[in-house]
Amino acid sequence: MKHVAAAAIALFLIIHSPSQTDARILKNSPSTLVDSVCKNALNYSDCVSALESDPQTPSASDLKALAKIAFAIAVTNTTNGKDYIAKMAKDSSTATSLVPALKQCVSDYESAVVSFDSAKVELDEDVMSANYDAKAAGDSAVSCETSLNSTRLDVPSVRARNYYVNLFTSNWPSASLVDDVCKKSDTTYGDCVSTLESDPRTRTASDLRSLARIVLETAHANTTKSKEHFEILAKSSMTAPDLMAALKKCIFGYDRAAALFSSSRMKIDLDITAASYDAIAAHAGALFCAYQYNSTTRIDVQTIRARNIYLESYATIAFVIINQLGG
Repeated sequence: MKHVAAAAIALFLIIHSPSQTDARILKNSPSTLVDSVCKNALNYSDCVSALESDPQTPSASDLKALAKIAFAIAVTNTTNGKDYIAKMAKDSSTATSLVPALKQCVSDYESAVVSFDSAKVELDEDVMSANYDAKAAGDSAVSCETSLNSTRLDVPSVRARNYYVNLFTSNWPSASLVDDVCKKSDTTYGDCVSTLESDPRTRTASDLRSLARIVLETAHANTTKSKEHFEILAKSSMTAPDLMAALKKCIFGYDRAAALFSSSRMKIDLDITAASYDAIAAHAGALFCAYQYNSTTRIDVQTIRARNIYLESYATIAFVIINQLGG
């Protein structure tokens, strides 16, 4: 049973990719992908064990592939849950007043299996339909739970199975949407995924336009925070004098980049071409900062280099998404 829960957790943690600190280690390596997903699970070892119980997991090189595996596990375990409940309904020791609710649960689980199976197929065809089917599976578990509640009898084993089904369906991420964007981005696949999923709102993005807004808002917020970080460094008495000039240029570049991200977001519904231009132009903020930094000092400040990388990633990813909007 722990394996069922872990597989569910792993599926939903696909949208909670590693923090920016871990972003550099998330590549296309299947084992690294599973490791990164399961680091955020309630139980790391159970999560890994659940996903790797499927022989296809080693060949999963991206989120979509891993999501398909997780859905396959969901189908298998929900089917087992249905069989378990059906057997309980036929057991002579089961309270008579509970049988109608159990029969309803069997019907609900049959629907959930169909929904999970359909969602798995639709990951390649229509992510919104896949999203709908996954949520429908969750509705089936809710229906079962409602039936159980009406009996006023506590059936922990069935309630637990409902909980596991819901873990597969709650806040279902648009894994296919993120996957498609990141495969088209010049940014490393793992870094792209980490950047997109660093904002929990990504799970609610059902289309490119919604995803673009989320990315641009996150980019603006993070770029502004980086600018403020540079301002603190520039005012600190601990900062080396020969670094001051570079910091002032970085502050200017990041201020401009933040403004461009904000402008791009406002133009999404008005002028796709202009929105696209503003998004990629924000990239210049990182280049300007890096040039000034490299030309004026030999001091290696990792926080500056890291922020330049993140700014470049946001600009590139936003540009890719907006360009797709424009066809």
